[in-house]
Amino acid sequence: MAVEKEEVYQGLLKPARLLWLPVQAAIIWGLPCPVIFMWTENWYSFLLMIITYPFFYALGQWDPNFFDVIMTTTKHFGKAPNKKIWGGYSYEP
Repeated sequence: MAVEKEEVYQGLLKPARLLWLPVQAAIIWGLPCPVIFMWTENWYSFLLMIITYPFFYALGQWDPNFFDVIMTTTKHFGKAPNKKIWGGYSYEP
């Protein structure tokens, strides 16, 4: 009996990208600068956007799920109210 081989197309495994950044990184990178521009009416906010792009691009190349991990950990691990009692993070009473 021969072993069946199934093909997996690489296009189905790649994360979604916007401007060569993972989508979450593109949102974190692209939204604050126009908002800062609207608040300050200063064109240097777009210079900040140009300067920070290589940083976000490098993080996206290093690990495409980097921003997913950061968003998940900040959502699930907040300040523990009983840290003083147990000397560390304890979410049980």
